[in-house]
Amino acid sequence: EALRLEAEKEAAALKVEEADIIHQLEIGDIVTTHSLKTERFNDLTGTILSFNKDTNRFTVEVKLSNDNENKLLALKGSNLKVPK
Repeated sequence: EALRLEAEKEAAALKVEEADIIHQLEIGDIVTTHSLKTERFNDLTGTILSFNKDTNRFTVEVKLSNDNENKLLALKGSNLKVPK
């Protein structure tokens, strides 16, 4: 029971953290991707095109470094950072 409560607390904290990140990002922001399972999509620079409220994901257009093409990715705010 204690483990379940702790897991629920952690999940709630992550949701709050994700909500904070979502409110810091805006359409048109230039962002860098990170912490994605598909490693070739990490450390790419892109532009936020839209936000899907149903999935809580941003549509980001990124330029693939080894291809001469742009790709649209649907990413959580926690996988994006604004370069300084």
